[in-house]
Amino acid sequence: MLYNRKTLCLLAGIQLEHFKEAARVDPETGVDNLPITLRDDGRPSSHARYDELDVLAVACAAQLAAGGGVVHRAMPFFVASKIVGSVLGLLPDAVRLKREGRELQFIGYVSLTAGGFNVADTMGKIALKIATDYPDEVVNVFLTSPASVAVAIEARAADEGIDWKTERLWQAE
Repeated sequence: MLYNRKTLCLLAGIQLEHFKEAARVDPETGVDNLPITLRDDGRPSSHARYDELDVLAVACAAQLAAGGGVVHRAMPFFVASKIVGSVLGLLPDAVRLKREGRELQFIGYVSLTAGGFNVADTMGKIALKIATDYPDEVVNVFLTSPASVAVAIEARAADEGIDWKTERLWQAE
């Protein structure tokens, strides 16, 4: 299923104007350069047609930018989209595994006094890595759960009467 930009933003819980600014949408071509909406061949989506993975990715980036986790300073949406883009292939599995009753997976970024790193794992494993490798260097932790974000998307879709089936995230693979 493909969604237009307005529906993508409605499902992802982000304002259309904020998306257009962050995605740097070219008004003449309709092409955006948001890292999480690039196709497998590296070309951007065009003409504002987005699939379920795009919706989930944009919603996860919006959640990270809104301050998922312990945050002292906000994260720009464009930066959050790069983080989500680095783990894009893991999003459908994170949702599917939770639906199968497995442990909740998180994605995000750990900001250190010097640098930082992306994370994608369970809360316990992320906490262990931080405590073991960087016990005194953590400045900010930005986390969100793709499975929880998918639940919010389902609720928005139901409220708005939009055709959304989370299972299409992994059935299309």
